[in-house]
Amino acid sequence: MFFTVICTMQKNTRFIPELEGLRGIAALAVAVCHHIATYCLSGDCAYWMQPFPKEGWDGKLFTIITMFFNANLAVVLFFVLSGFVLSASLASSQGAMGARGIAGYYVKRVFRIYPAHLVALIAMTALLLAIPFAQGGNYSDFFTSVYSIKISAWSFIKNAALYNTTINPVTWTLPVEIIGSFFIPLFLLSNRWQLPGKLVVLAVLIAISWRFQQVLPVKYLFCFYLGMILKDIMAALQLQRSLPLLYGGLAVSAFSRLLSTWDSGAYINDLLCALASVMIISAILLKSNDVIFKFFDNGIIKKLGQRSYSFYIIHLSIMSPIVVLLTRMGLGGINGVVANLVVTVVGITCSYYISGLLFTYVEKPFIKLGKAFTGRLSIG
Repeated sequence: MFFTVICTMQKNTRFIPELEGLRGIAALAVAVCHHIATYCLSGDCAYWMQPFPKEGWDGKLFTIITMFFNANLAVVLFFVLSGFVLSASLASSQGAMGARGIAGYYVKRVFRIYPAHLVALIAMTALLLAIPFAQGGNYSDFFTSVYSIKISAWSFIKNAALYNTTINPVTWTLPVEIIGSFFIPLFLLSNRWQLPGKLVVLAVLIAISWRFQQVLPVKYLFCFYLGMILKDIMAALQLQRSLPLLYGGLAVSAFSRLLSTWDSGAYINDLLCALASVMIISAILLKSNDVIFKFFDNGIIKKLGQRSYSFYIIHLSIMSPIVVLLTRMGLGGINGVVANLVVTVVGITCSYYISGLLFTYVEKPFIKLGKAFTGRLSIG
């Protein structure tokens, strides 16, 4: 039965609805972490920098919430998913590994990533210029650092080129995604190797990642390779039970989030999140009939998955005017827990619908344009 599942996966890795839903939940996790860190809690404007035992009760509450909405896990999961999906798609495309096929793959990645990034950057820039940051609010250190930056034409150009990511900070993941995408065709050269050889490559990438932790595209490069060899790992371990994998992955993620309250930059957190990502993705790939897995194929979750990239890169732009408006209505003067939760509900709801516009009128047209351009490239 297990090998039947693996063969089915190999034939259908181009589109798996549950994985798209998982991507949407990951984008939601990042947005939740940002929104619930808007206002100070009990006078602490950076509760997440305190070890868990030293946090106030409200800080502990929000840490527990972010164990379920773990932004670090979400980011690592994005990269592992990209490695899995991109490598499977490229490997299954006839002629994809030729010069034109690889060139077409790179073109499609540019059309997939860059246009929506540019629109979100313009939106964020316009909002920051139209609504200057007002000092003196009960804002957290996170909110202040994001929205109090100074913008110039030169800083906009550097952000547009992804040389800097100061205007829309979530775009720090885009250079990582671009570099990871670039290496996928090179990683596929090892596709015919046995698993031990692939694990050696993975170990080397992890060692390089640990040595160059400050260079983010290098730090997370192993995640893309891990995604590429995920099916080999599943086959070698003969994984069959979905629920233990899912619950185990969530437990590892929660432990990682708790550990990060002592040291948010500890490299072990990224390794734990990579392990959790492998467990969660594997659980979904096994296609269990348990009710919990149907959640990933829910209508709203599927829509969120479709627009997850737009949702991810636009939510900080939408968050700013909402927070300013709610602050002017007196929200910042009430209990910090309530204020942060109100911002979270309102901000994420607005981001969900506005990201639908970005997906419909920017992402989809440029994805089609990239495919059309690639088609002409292949013919030529």
